Amino acid sequence: MPRAGLDSFRGAFLSGLVLVLFAGCIEAQIDRATLTGTVTDPSGAVIANAKIECLAETTGLRTEATSNSKGVYLVPGLAVGEYEVTVSRAGFSPVQYKDVLLMVGDTRIINVQSRNSITASQRPQLGKPLAACPWSA
Repeated sequence: MPRAGLDSFRGAFLSGLVLVLFAGCIEAQIDRATLTGTVTDPSGAVIANAKIECLAETTGLRTEATSNSKGVYLVPGLAVGEYEVTVSRAGFSPVQYKDVLLMVGDTRIINVQSRNSITASQRPQLGKPLAACPWSA
């Protein structure tokens, strides 16, 4: 192999090696995290249009997202730290997660199973009051 070809090959090889070695360092520079998951009801059916609210506990910054038609939500670009995550949708009780810790480069999955809320028609009906308690004197 001629000397010029060897120098060219060596230069390309060293450039590729440097790129591979520093690729991990470049990825580590990401200072954000992502929160994702699926929202379902008690039967396991997906819940579309659920509101996901992420409140950064140290800064008070609030970030919101909505679940899609498959119940999947994605909240990208969250700063590193602890969050309070609330998932809500009309007809369901809100679900809240406290102290959700997000680290550099995390993609955290929180699958949420919502609970049905109690509506007026679901409240227990109370019977008529007793005229007198049978055990009272």
